[in-house]
This record gives sequence, structure tokens and C-alpha cells, in this order.
Amino acid sequence: MMTKQTFVRRTFYIIIGFFTLLFLIIGVNALIQSNSLFSVSVQQFLFEQGGLQILFVIGGIVFLERMNALRDRRAQKEDRVLQLGSPNNALALEAARILRIKGWMSDGTLEGAYLAGACLAGGDFTKARLAGANLTRADLHEAVFVSADLTGAECHEVNLRGANLWYACLRGANLANADLGGADLSGADLCGAKLPGADLRDAKLEGVRFDMETVLPNFQQWTPDTDMRRFTHPEIWLAEQEKRQYRVQMPGARMLWAKMAHADLRRANLERADFGEADLRYTDLSHANLSHTDFFKTNLQEAILAGADLREARLMMANLENANLQGANLQGANLQGANLQGADLGGTDLQGANLHRANLRGARFEDAIFDRQTVLPDRQKWSPRVALEDYLRGTIPDFPVGDAPMLDDEQTRD
Repeated sequence: MMTKQTFVRRTFYIIIGFFTLLFLIIGVNALIQSNSLFSVSVQQFLFEQGGLQILFVIGGIVFLERMNALRDRRAQKEDRVLQLGSPNNALALEAARILRIKGWMSDGTLEGAYLAGACLAGGDFTKARLAGANLTRADLHEAVFVSADLTGAECHEVNLRGANLWYACLRGANLANADLGGADLSGADLCGAKLPGADLRDAKLEGVRFDMETVLPNFQQWTPDTDMRRFTHPEIWLAEQEKRQYRVQMPGARMLWAKMAHADLRRANLERADFGEADLRYTDLSHANLSHTDFFKTNLQEAILAGADLREARLMMANLENANLQGANLQGANLQGANLQGADLGGTDLQGANLHRANLRGARFEDAIFDRQTVLPDRQKWSPRVALEDYLRGTIPDFPVGDAPMLDDEQTRD
């Protein structure tokens, strides 16, 4: 990725080269037009003795050498960044050492780098430029990120326990479910950062900057009145966790065709329950355990599912119009033919989810997480090149699906 600094530097060199060549041409032209003995000798060398051809050959060799050197340098950078993403701690730290020695850690080389799952525990990333990097589930415990730039970085479920993040810039970073226990964030910039579900026990937050766009571990937005000790003090944190324990225990319940509109099922344990074709409009299921739960053709219009655990849930042909799914875990969920028109899926985890023939018109996916096993409405697999906006404003697929073929669980993982 070419940074602004690199672009300015290259532009400067091109301008200098251009003017140097221009002055050389003007000088040679003036020399040719002169009738002095020296100018006659130069003309003979250039045009009669092959001097001009020699200069062109030398210039071509220098240019090619320069291009080869730049190509080799680029290849070395790519190799080191690839090594940096290794799950082997020794290999990854060796790559970090070389990147630092060569100055590549702070020149923009690591901006947007894919380092998901990397083992970089104890690494030194002081002043590293990692804006937009993907550090999902990376092990960074006790690493040093003093004054590092992690703007917009994807740090979902990252391990930063005991890390030093003094004055680090984490603006807009996604730290959902991150482990920041004992981390030192003194002076860090967390404006616009997303921290739902993050563990901040014993973290140092002196001088940390927040704003109204910062999402806290309890899924609420920061305000000037927020007492951050509720997240950093172990006793207070444990008390908060106890409050969040499941209020209702109904695992495996059979609730087919149930009429439960407007029900309060917050923090309910409904794992493997069956709500097939039930009426759950406007129901509050926030932070509920709904893993492996069956919602086949269930009406969940405008239901609240924020922070819910919906891993491997069966939501085929469910009506989730205008539902709130912020921060929900939908890993491996089957949403084939589901109506998600206008739904809010901000910060949801859709890794391995199946959205074949789902209606996504007007849905919001800010900070949602996909992977290459996520099946999109047209049955293609997600990739960073996919324009998700096309599904949000495109033609609404037939709903309900009717006679359209549906994929079974094995087909979704082909």
C-alpha cells in the first residue's frame, strides 16, 4: 500500500529527475550550437564515435538495476509480512525484528496487513503503523504498542492481556470480545472504537480518550458520565457478570407456533430450543443463549437480539425485518431465505454463516465480520473483493423462497 509520505517522496524524485534531464538537454543543445573546439570534440564523440549510444546503454542499465532493486525490496517486504502472520511465535518475532531494523514497521508496509491468528506475544511494535490491519484472534499478550497506529484495525477476539498500549491510536478499531486484562492503555485514543464484550479487568485507562461513538463492553455507548471502573475493577466486573447471567433457563424447549410477541426473554438460556413458525415479534432476546436454536419460519420482526449467541442457529426463512442484531454471534448460522430487510447487524460475527437467498435490502453491516466460508445471497462465498453494497440495494429475492432449492448444512461448507 502506497502511503501519503511515500507518494510525496516518489513525486519529488520524479520532478527532480525531470528537471535534471531537461537541463541536460538544454546544455547539450547549447554545446552543439557552439563553434568552440571543445564543442566540436563533444559532437564528434556523441554523433560520430557512438558516444550517445554508450550513454543511453549506461542509463538503461542504471534504470533496470534500480527497478530490480525496488522489485527485490518489495518482495522482501511481502515475505516478511507473510512471516509476521505466522502462528509460530519465534518465526513471527524474527520477522518483526527484521521489519524494525529495516524501518519497514513504520513506513506504512504493515497498513492493512492480514495478521489474523498470528502469534506475536511479547513483540515490540513501538510506533508501528498498523492502520486497517486484520489482527483477529491474534496472540499479542505482553506486546509493546507504544504510540502505534491501529486506526480502524480489526482486533476481534485478540489477546492483548498485559500489553503496553501507551498513547496508541485505536480510533475506530474493532476490539469486540478482546482480552485487554491488565493492559496499559494510558493516553490511548479509543474514539469510535468498538469494545462490546471486551475484558478490561485491571486495565489502566488513565488519560484515555473516548467519544460518543465508543462502544463499551456492555454494548452501550460511552458518555461523559460513564464510570470506567465498572469494567476495570475485578470485583465490580464480576458483579456485572453475575447480573448478566441467564435469568430464564429453557434449554431444549419446544415452542412451535408459540404466540410470544413482546415477550421479555433477555439473557434467557434457550439453547437448542425449537421456535419453528412462532410469533416473536418485538420480543427482547438480547444477550440470550440461542445457539443451535431452531427459528424456522419464525416471525422475529423488530425483535431485539443484540449480543445474542446465535451460533449454528437455524433461521431459514425467518422474518427478521428491522430486527436489532448488533453484536450478535451468528457463526455458522443458517439464514437461507431469511428476511433481513432493514435489520441492524452492526458488529455481528457472520463467519461461516449461510445467507443464500436472504433479503438484505437496507440492512446495516457496519463492523460485521465475514470469512471465506460465509455464503452470500447469490450463493457465492464472501471475499474482501465482494461489494456488499450490491446486496443491500439490489433486487429483493423472492420471499418466501417457495420452490427454490435450499442448501443443507454440508453443502454450505463446500
